Amino acid sequence: MAEMLKVAIIDNNSAVTKDLSTHFTKTGMFDIVCTAGDGDSALDALSDKDIDILVIDMVLPNRDGMYVMEALTQRKGQKPMMVAFSSFVVDHWAKKINDIGAAFIQKPFNYELMVKRVMGWWTERKHAESIMQSSGDMEFSLELTPPTPISIKPSTRNKPPTKKNDINPKKFIDNLFNRMGVPHSLSGRVYLQTAFLTVIEKINNPLSIQGDLLNRIYPTVARAYGKSPAAVERGIRYLISCIAKKKYMHDVFRQVGIVGVEMGEKMTICEMLTSLVYCYKQECGIE
Repeated sequence: MAEMLKVAIIDNNSAVTKDLSTHFTKTGMFDIVCTAGDGDSALDALSDKDIDILVIDMVLPNRDGMYVMEALTQRKGQKPMMVAFSSFVVDHWAKKINDIGAAFIQKPFNYELMVKRVMGWWTERKHAESIMQSSGDMEFSLELTPPTPISIKPSTRNKPPTKKNDINPKKFIDNLFNRMGVPHSLSGRVYLQTAFLTVIEKINNPLSIQGDLLNRIYPTVARAYGKSPAAVERGIRYLISCIAKKKYMHDVFRQVGIVGVEMGEKMTICEMLTSLVYCYKQECGIE
């Protein structure tokens, strides 16, 4: 029987970690030897473990995913194959991800497809190892034959987005909220709508939603309605908690392309915003 591949999954969303672990494990090929919810905990947990594959979210509390991956590349011995994922792409990540030979998948993603891609990348890696060894070079590094990453397009900062459909973002978010059954009376509805429109305005200059929620997005929405940033955050959190309680929301999320959300699960504000932006870009056909 072939030895199982040792996998570490790092994500601060416990639901994502659980779902990924389930899908990897049911293949019979992978052994989940480590999970963690932040960068520091990941480095501590991996300090005495040898793993074959690291699956990691780029946005983590404390040390981020890039820091963890770069730290692992400095370790002696065989380097793990690394697969990073995130809801958004920041320009400087693209070069670093490719430089360290990691693969990248953008959220939201299909779990089964994610696992299949990892299996394919691992097969490519082992094939490259065998070629290197048969040629007489017994030393193999991840940098020589990195797994083929999903292409990360260069910034279109100075170019208008290419759209197949010109959809008004305000009408889009209004219609989506109506499908979700979000009451107009909830202040969180207009706060989240304005936050969404704020992000859409920056769509050509990718906005780090996780990093800019406190510094840019909440203050922008607060100024628009004469409220405090804390009040804006509370309003949106309450709105999301109401959405999570609706029994039909799981189907609605899937219909609009938001995956990985289970019945009754409450998304974070960052996850909700990035998912809404993703849906809008998909609907518009923005490349």
